[in-house]
Amino acid sequence: LVQSRCHPDDGAKILLPFCFAAYVPMQPVIIVGMLWPGGGMVNQMFWQWYNQSYNAMVWYHNKNKSSAVSARDIARSYLLACASGITLSVAAQKLGDSLKTRAQ
Repeated sequence: LVQSRCHPDDGAKILLPFCFAAYVPMQPVIIVGMLWPGGGMVNQMFWQWYNQSYNAMVWYHNKNKSSAVSARDIARSYLLACASGITLSVAAQKLGDSLKTRAQ
C-alpha cells in the first residue's frame, strides 16, 4: 500500500488526493456539483474549473518524470482544458435553456 503512493520514476511520495487510488473516491463530489439542479452558469463554470484543476494535479503528480515537459506546455494544456470545459458546459446549458423555452 505504501508503494502505491510512491512515484515509480523517482520514488517521491504522492499526496493522497492525487494518487490514482483516490481518483474515483474524489469524483462523486465533483459530479454532484456539476449536476446540481438549478445551479446556474456560475456553478457550472466553477465545477468545470475545479474538475480540470483536479485532473491536472492528478496528471502532474503521476506523470512520467523521465520525459521532460515544459512549464509553458503544462500551463497551455491546463488553460485550454479549463477553457474548453467551461465553454462546452455553458454552451450546453444555454442550448438546454433555449430548447426548454421552445417547448413551452
